[in-house]
Amino acid sequence: MNKHRLLVIGGGFASVKLAKELGNDDRFAVTIVAPHSSFEYHGAMYRSANGRSPLEVVVPFREIFAGTNVEHVNDFLLELRSQTSEIKLLSGRTLQYDTLALGLGYEVEYYGIPGMREHSETMYTVSDAIKLRKKLLETFQEKDGKNVNIVIAGGGPTGVEIASSVRYFSDIVSDRYGKKPATLSVTLIDGAERILPTLSEKMSALATTALKKQSITIRASTKISQCLKKSIVVNDSEHIAYDVLVWTAGSRGNAFFEKYPDVFYLEKKGRVAVNEYLQPYSPHIYVMGDSAATEYSGMAQTAIMDGIFVANDLRLRLSEEPRVAYEPTQPVYAVPVGVEEAIVDSHGKIITGKPGWRARRNADLWVLQNFLPNDVAIKHWKHGEQLAQF
Repeated sequence: MNKHRLLVIGGGFASVKLAKELGNDDRFAVTIVAPHSSFEYHGAMYRSANGRSPLEVVVPFREIFAGTNVEHVNDFLLELRSQTSEIKLLSGRTLQYDTLALGLGYEVEYYGIPGMREHSETMYTVSDAIKLRKKLLETFQEKDGKNVNIVIAGGGPTGVEIASSVRYFSDIVSDRYGKKPATLSVTLIDGAERILPTLSEKMSALATTALKKQSITIRASTKISQCLKKSIVVNDSEHIAYDVLVWTAGSRGNAFFEKYPDVFYLEKKGRVAVNEYLQPYSPHIYVMGDSAATEYSGMAQTAIMDGIFVANDLRLRLSEEPRVAYEPTQPVYAVPVGVEEAIVDSHGKIITGKPGWRARRNADLWVLQNFLPNDVAIKHWKHGEQLAQF
């Protein structure tokens, strides 16, 4: 029997979940193409930037796909040839497909702010997180008890997570290297009227209160117009000095889709418009996760559910059974706001403080359990409580 050739592009939540779901279905030949050899759990990446072990957030594909028939191709998608149902990779290799599932994730968006790309740190990959940690470490050691200005551009969940944990990392550095504790000035900036602007007003208010208790300065309704080597210009004239600048304020869909307007129609932030089956114009292509313009796009839970949906839809299609339309599921929002403190919004029910932190850590474990056997998931999860070697 000829197997249905499923090509999955990307190594994020949706792609890996889809490949895992169909990896042992004998009707499918599943190949996943990703330019790296590990899955990176972005939701816990801020902890790697602030001293925790990256072994929690980096999970090798060999562990995820152990015992499955999934083939991993370590390469980069270069070209889509939809008319001949094939793709070309950076290596020059071509692969043919019966179905192509694209989970290309997002790209950092700097909104054309002069100097921002050159002078800021980001949190897109584990490499970015470790680079940020190195920058913080060097700065804290160099200052040795003097004032350190940390500016975080972007008041979404990632910005709040970093702002609320950087002081803890400063204390770790002080203890480990015998330096005087840094005197931190942490400023969180966002162009919206409040931080966590995409979440509920109640979560925003609670996060604001929690950050202000830590003497973190919040600058809402503040537009960055320029980034210089040691300061940013806001509201066209005011300068805010920084020793470390972190950019978390913007993302957009992968630019790959822009090259194929005959296949993909792009909506807000460059994400792909999809029908009720997560498909663009082509019946042989799916777009999942952060790349798709769905209601809750951008959340890990959403991407995981996208991967499950596409797997189920493919099963139904091969069985010639009636298809079931995609229904967006509202995720649970969990935002850390301090050392072992978090704010959780579970469909209107708010949990704060240490109970919120426990709920957040349970959510981290749930993510890992979607890809790994329970004992292996717990092993990775426990690394989140351990300090890294630095």
